[in-house]
Amino acid sequence: MTVATGERHGYGIMLDIAERTGGAVRLEAGGLYRSIRRLIGDKLLTESPRRPAADLDDERRRYYALTPLGKRVLAAEVLSMSWSSCICPLKSPPTIKLPAASVATAVAY
Repeated sequence: MTVATGERHGYGIMLDIAERTGGAVRLEAGGLYRSIRRLIGDKLLTESPRRPAADLDDERRRYYALTPLGKRVLAAEVLSMSWSSCICPLKSPPTIKLPAASVATAVAY
């Protein structure tokens, strides 16, 4: 979810997750970048070609954004999480076919 609100660089993703979890989740750089590479390979994330102004940026940073597929998968995951937390008269949620990578990984990493 951290990249759902806009493009982020790796360190910014780590800070955002730590902040959103009250420090309960702290990512290591190696694990984060392995997950990012996997999500890029699954076409859920992309490296953004856009850059902030040079005086506000470090040229070593890489910025990541959700792809259109990543946005659809995230929406399906949010729907699924919402569905599982409600009491509904139906016995099961609608079937949604997702790609191999889970957006839960994208949300957490």
